[in-house]
Amino acid sequence: MELFSGYNPKLVDYEKFRRDCAKDFDFVVLSGGSIHISNPDELVEEKVFLKKTNKPVLGICLGLQLLGVAFGSKILELPNIRRGFFDFELFGKKGKIYFAHSWFLKDAPKEFEVLRKSGDIIEVMVHKKKPFLGLQAHPEMSGEYGVIIRDLFINRFVKRNEKNE
Repeated sequence: MELFSGYNPKLVDYEKFRRDCAKDFDFVVLSGGSIHISNPDELVEEKVFLKKTNKPVLGICLGLQLLGVAFGSKILELPNIRRGFFDFELFGKKGKIYFAHSWFLKDAPKEFEVLRKSGDIIEVMVHKKKPFLGLQAHPEMSGEYGVIIRDLFINRFVKRNEKNE
């Protein structure tokens, strides 16, 4: 929440999420978490919301995986947790970003373009038509580079979407 504190964020627990609760939001951040989302009965409201919305969405870690699952991809489990700071580049901006995950997307849905992979792991993907950015990493735990990532999302996805409405 702190990363987006200048934007008056509202935290909505996934168990209380309903599609209409986001109607007044300028954008949605799907945060990381420890729930397992491969079950088709999990996070149904969120999946339907993602298929229907044109609001800007930033998927962080589990959020990237949810974007993938909502559009038909499968998540896979890593043999070991991937954790730590790694060199990263997004839209020409370089830095160190924090990863902490044991699940990943290997294949993106057809609606998405993969911008960055590490081995089989999709680290960044964007929707081809909607203002969606998915990161397997955690910008909220990445200090100043996380702020750069946030600003890239706001400038490339949120503000661009405002101009198109």
